[in-house]
Amino acid sequence: MNSYFHARLLFCQYFLRFQRCTHITLSRSVFSEIRAGNILEVTDVGLSIDNTQAVATHTSNLRLYDPIFGYFLENFHPEVKPGSVWDVSDGYYNFTDPTGYVFPEVNGSRPFARIPINEKDKLDAFVKQSIPDWKIPVTQQILDWVSLIASVASGFFLFSYILLLLWKRSRIRHSYINSMGNIT
Repeated sequence: MNSYFHARLLFCQYFLRFQRCTHITLSRSVFSEIRAGNILEVTDVGLSIDNTQAVATHTSNLRLYDPIFGYFLENFHPEVKPGSVWDVSDGYYNFTDPTGYVFPEVNGSRPFARIPINEKDKLDAFVKQSIPDWKIPVTQQILDWVSLIASVASGFFLFSYILLLLWKRSRIRHSYINSMGNIT
């Protein structure tokens, strides 16, 4: 075995708890599926796979690294268990409700809460990478419009400024050429 690949393998095995190791061939196959327009529907919740394997196997990963939950995941308390996202227990599906992290008060959720069985259509849309009909506060909707208008206005002013610079540059060039013609 090549010493470089052997060293990388040992490095990945030793530091796998702390660092992510990327397997480019699997990433390329996932990328090819996405480019082909395939929907990578989430069907399971997995425990001990890395993120690339999770996407390739249509799995939501429970072994994550996100500092928002603490550097050692001390604030990470999921209620889901490894298995199918369609497993039901206590009136809830085996999938964390993402609205509990963004707009919990409007959607009647809380962090780490699971999706209730009466919201099957929203879970189905979410795992198929569609847009579920979750509620967004009016304040956020207004701010979304403000952001859109500001982006369009910024683009317009930037484009106008570039056109103005090009126009000035062409006028200077034409005046220089005309002045050269008047010398003779």
